[in-house]
Amino acid sequence: MSVSIKISSRKDCYNLIITEKATFIQGDSGKGKTSFTRAASSSTGYYTTVVSNGFELYVLTERLFRQSCEDALRKKRYAESETGRTIPNERFLKEYWSQEENFPHENRIIIIDDEAFIASKSFKIFYEASKSCYFIFISRDSLSDIGYSINEVYDFVAEGRNHFLKPKYSYKNSPTDKISCVVVEGIGSDYIFFKELFSQAKVFNPTSLGTLKSGGRNT
Repeated sequence: MSVSIKISSRKDCYNLIITEKATFIQGDSGKGKTSFTRAASSSTGYYTTVVSNGFELYVLTERLFRQSCEDALRKKRYAESETGRTIPNERFLKEYWSQEENFPHENRIIIIDDEAFIASKSFKIFYEASKSCYFIFISRDSLSDIGYSINEVYDFVAEGRNHFLKPKYSYKNSPTDKISCVVVEGIGSDYIFFKELFSQAKVFNPTSLGTLKSGGRNT
């Protein structure tokens, strides 16, 4: 399902369409990425915001993410006191957030602007547990632990007051049809990237047994 986002003021107009759970926005400084984040979180009435399909925008900062983690871990400490068992944090978060009623967000477009916490194991659990949210990552770096499509990596483009997304990668004219086999190391985003790039080829990983496996290593 695609979701359209329009945020407008007298000075700026942001038009975005996202189609997958993870969307990555990159681009040069001064193109309006940070201004877009500020507009998405503004409650001043200066901006008019329209989001399709009943979604709402939500800017997730490190402080807010840590707060969500701490709220969940308070439940863990209570469970430990009741049962007398020690539960590893990551295991508890995975089990707790996987229950839809416990996940702190529903039907939101979660925007994360250049935050270091997205590389943490806790955030990976958080992201994978989400069942009804979309994520927009405004970041110079990719996330190796989160699978995403190369078609969902965009440059943020500004033309006058209008800001929109432009696909960062285009391989329509690349001679990928001349390659028959590709070997990659990982099972996450790197495997997905090369699988889509070399759609006519066989993409494999070496496994711990020293053989080739389509889809990833067995560790």
